[in-house]
Amino acid sequence: MIPNSSSLLKTFFARILDSPSILIKVYILLLEAYRISGQEEIPNS
Repeated sequence: MIPNSSSLLKTFFARILDSPSILIKVYILLLEAYRISGQEEIPNS
C-alpha cells in the first residue's frame, strides 16, 4: 500500500514546514510524539 516510507516522511515534514503557524507545527509534533510514545491520552492541564 505504502510505496516508499521515506517519501511519506518527506510529505509529512513538508506539510509541517508548510504550516502557516509555528503553533500548528508544535501541536502536530506533540501529537506525533504522544502517538509514538504510545500515550493516546492528551493531558488537560
